[in-house]
Amino acid sequence: MRELVRQHPYLANENYFAWLAGFGASSLDVEVICFVQALDFGTYSRERHRLYLDILRLAQRLDVGMAYPTQMVVQAAPRSATRAAANGAQALLEGRAAAREVAERSLASLGGKPPPLRFDPNDPDATGR
Repeated sequence: MRELVRQHPYLANENYFAWLAGFGASSLDVEVICFVQALDFGTYSRERHRLYLDILRLAQRLDVGMAYPTQMVVQAAPRSATRAAANGAQALLEGRAAAREVAERSLASLGGKPPPLRFDPNDPDATGR
């Protein structure tokens, strides 16, 4: 997740944190603190949304499950042993590479850093596509 913050053009990448913050009833709670560099709420919301989606994409790419509140217990298939990194350093390198690819794909259709979001009262659905 730190690499996602470093790769996103609207996130201040000189002062951010990502760490294990606690243990939930059925989860490991991870906290990401970063700053969105936006002067308007629309741009802030869009970039926060992009980061959240990219976190989900990265988790899927790395075969990391997300815990959601549920009352149902499901027997999960074991994780692929081939996806496991040999050691912590290798896992870090693989995670960073995956995060760079996720961020690049997220911005590719926009041609790079998108402009700030401006609300157009004549076209209220044109939210900086």
